Amino acid sequence: MKLFQHRFLKNRKELILIAVVLLIVFSGGVIVLKHKRQNSPALASQVTIPTKPPLPSTVTTLLDAVSQKTAVPQDETPDVATVTDVSKLQDQLFFQKAQNGDKVLMYLTSKKAILYRPSTQTIILIAPLEIISKNASGSAEGDFAASDSAIMTISPSATISGPVLRVEL
Repeated sequence: MKLFQHRFLKNRKELILIAVVLLIVFSGGVIVLKHKRQNSPALASQVTIPTKPPLPSTVTTLLDAVSQKTAVPQDETPDVATVTDVSKLQDQLFFQKAQNGDKVLMYLTSKKAILYRPSTQTIILIAPLEIISKNASGSAEGDFAASDSAIMTISPSATISGPVLRVEL
């Protein structure tokens, strides 16, 4: 019996020693991996921070051209619309001098609208922007449609009252 107890104690001591050594090796490995992750440029480049999708190059070019002509809000990206049928818009003060192909830059936060003619690189009009929310049924009247690509088409539902561009979204 003493022999069995002696052997068990010896085996127990060996097991504890092996467990301690494995714990030290495992802890060291974790520390080394953590240090490599924090200091590794390769892993840092794999981490992506959610950002806004890049603007289409046509919108970027338009923004550059307009910002050279007038001060534009730097802290926001405008929604851009293209005048496609000026005949439907002629009764609205904002569009009286508009032509097909003109661009409307709408800064929703700053509540500013710019009518720009790319063909002559001229700003036609700058006016306040008033945004009218959807009607009670949940849908905007007319066919003014916002799109995710930051390009919209102006239609008769964009109305003007005095020098203010009113847009239903």
